[in-house]
Amino acid sequence: MSSKSPRSSRVGAEEALDTLVAQFADPMVFLRELVQNSLDAASTQVDVTFDYDADAGGKSGLLRIGVADNGEGMNEGIIDKYLLTLFSSTKENDLTKIGKFGVGFVSIFAMEPQLVTVETGQAGESWRILFHADRSFEKLRLEEPLEGTTVTLYKQVTSEQVGKLKKRARATVSYWCKYAEADILVDGDSVGEEFGIDAALSLTHQEPGTDVALGFAPLREPRVDGWLLAAGADAARATRPLIGFYNRGLTLVEGEIMPDGTSSDLSGLSMRVKSRYLEHTLTRDNVRADESYHKAIAIVRAQVKNELHPRLVAHLEALAKRASGQGGGDDPGAPPTEAALLYARLPSMRLHETAARAAIFPTTDGPPISLHDLRRQDSPTGDVVPVASESTPLTRLFADRGAQVVLDTGGMAQHLRACDLRCAGFHSMYYTAGRVDAPEPAVAMLDLVRELLGKGKARVRRCVFGDLDYPYSAVAHRVFARQEEAFGLTKPGDDDTPTLFGGARDIVFAWKHPLVERCARLAETQPALGAQLLAQAVLMSEDADVERRVDVARAALRAQISRATPTGGEA
Repeated sequence: MSSKSPRSSRVGAEEALDTLVAQFADPMVFLRELVQNSLDAASTQVDVTFDYDADAGGKSGLLRIGVADNGEGMNEGIIDKYLLTLFSSTKENDLTKIGKFGVGFVSIFAMEPQLVTVETGQAGESWRILFHADRSFEKLRLEEPLEGTTVTLYKQVTSEQVGKLKKRARATVSYWCKYAEADILVDGDSVGEEFGIDAALSLTHQEPGTDVALGFAPLREPRVDGWLLAAGADAARATRPLIGFYNRGLTLVEGEIMPDGTSSDLSGLSMRVKSRYLEHTLTRDNVRADESYHKAIAIVRAQVKNELHPRLVAHLEALAKRASGQGGGDDPGAPPTEAALLYARLPSMRLHETAARAAIFPTTDGPPISLHDLRRQDSPTGDVVPVASESTPLTRLFADRGAQVVLDTGGMAQHLRACDLRCAGFHSMYYTAGRVDAPEPAVAMLDLVRELLGKGKARVRRCVFGDLDYPYSAVAHRVFARQEEAFGLTKPGDDDTPTLFGGARDIVFAWKHPLVERCARLAETQPALGAQLLAQAVLMSEDADVERRVDVARAALRAQISRATPTGGEA
């Protein structure tokens, strides 16, 4: 014979019930539990309603919160065995049901109601169960037929509380039930949303029992300046993911991290996973990391590899093509280059390894180029990748010689460094001169300049006019520059210095410099003066001694006198 008395059994049941009620930190989640039960009963519509009857004084009244469905309902056997008995559930072995612990209904008592009624019917039976404030219940058989189940909570509240409770209730139902596989209405308005994700390059995937929405997580800040060199998990820290798991549309958990805390390869991605196989934990605030969960994660990983990865590659290729001006003028849309490059370095992407042959780097004067081709490029810059912010005569010359300069747009240089490549601004590495059309008298004057420089013992092969003031030029604002070959590629340092056997013996005078412009005008009437000024500018810049500069001045004077004398002889 059992040693337990009916009284002790009753106390034990009450303690168990109190424990179950206490687990619901937010009393309003009873709405989630009731909607879940309605879905388990094959309901296609659930109506959540609010009615308030104010007392005579108007400061308080009776609030009725109803949850009505058109599901299968219950007969007396179901009521006795499952509704009124704790820790028992019809759902244990049925994967179409999402409640597993038979405790959802008791959540309604967390609201501390004065009364709860359940009206339900099945197979010609109709019943009303009344749960009182002390959690005792009455079961009444009804004569009128009922369909589905309606649960109504009665609670005395102040008039000020009514609006707040309605707002909280709507927010609760919207959060937990927005993807439910039934029409969930709150006071007649549907809370349903289309299943998807607010993420860059998002995609959806369906297979029997499981839906996935996936994409790159939004950035925490509008720009990613502080993360331009970050890679892997560090790059992921620049994002604000949304991770959500759902069973038949009901929310199991939403947050910024993976529930299992181990799927770091998916960091930086936002995802929603809806599956009939997923289950909530006993505390009902998370998804169980069981075999079904890991199968769902495997589906996500497959979509990342087979769909999201190539989508990002194609997007970067389109961005690069547009930036390079190589057709494809339509805007590829979001994400912009900086964000897309950060996504490229996420643990799940690692495009510098997984897509090294994709042409994702725009160039200043040609088609986009791949990381693989950049590494193999036969370039005077060696293993340093040249970058520039726009096309110039220098970058065009480089392209004419079969090498490309990466267009530094949207953090491209920083991305190259994050890929373990050295890069440098091309205009600080080399200079050139653009060709100009100078008047014939000015061009003829340059022969005299070369002759005068010879008198000053300056090593010169030829003198030409050119444009040294193109954008970002390393020799901008100078009067002249030396090159081994005029209009060629010159590296500052040894390459712009004449030597005993050759070197930089071509002098390019900057056509846009005020002194050069003035001397070009003097070529019309006083070419010797113009030539002397240009020659002296070279000698003074190259620290020629005073005696050599005097020799040039004398030679220029003789040339002027010779030009002024009709016979061409010396005066």
